[in-house]
Amino acid sequence: MLQDLKLKDFIEELGSNSPAPGGGSIAALSASMASALASMVFNLTIGKKEYLEYDDSIKKILILP
Repeated sequence: MLQDLKLKDFIEELGSNSPAPGGGSIAALSASMASALASMVFNLTIGKKEYLEYDDSIKKILILP
């Protein structure tokens, strides 16, 4: 299955004449990498004193308790 392939093998399969993986698989891979990168940025930012001044304004926008 595609999800069990190493990234290098997935890319090789993508470049082959096989119909799969196609656009949906690549879209899912791109979305998951974007989500992981956004999560990394959030985790590097949350709780840092340089960004504490923004916490209250963000909480008001998100309507957090």
